[in-house]
Amino acid sequence: MYSWSNKINYDVIIRRCGLQSNFFRCSALAPQPFNCSYSTTYNYSNCSIYSQGKTESLEHSLTVVLHEFEVEKVDIQKQNSVLLLRACSELTSLKHQYEIQNKEMNHVRQLAKCVLKERCDVEQFFLEALSEVRKEIVTNR
Repeated sequence: MYSWSNKINYDVIIRRCGLQSNFFRCSALAPQPFNCSYSTTYNYSNCSIYSQGKTESLEHSLTVVLHEFEVEKVDIQKQNSVLLLRACSELTSLKHQYEIQNKEMNHVRQLAKCVLKERCDVEQFFLEALSEVRKEIVTNR
């Protein structure tokens, strides 16, 4: 069908592929004789097609990075919400323990006051009994 030769006619390619004539804007892709050697290097610095491809590639990379950022952000938010729920439940538990200990301490204080009052009463009783015993000893002498 096609016979390959050393040279490619770019006008034929443009017509058959339905490309516009401004497709080859840079000097690297401009119609010129083409030799089938692998040592040929092209300078794409002035090529708008290369720039467009590079721009699209960078835009795609940016889109991927932004998507990964959003996924990571959602993961971090989920982790933080789990940590927040744990902290809230721990806080509730600690508040409950504090209330229980506070009630116990108030009960212990009341008991200590009762014991102290009873001690004072017992001491008072012994002091009165001692004074009575002294009076009886003095009266018996």
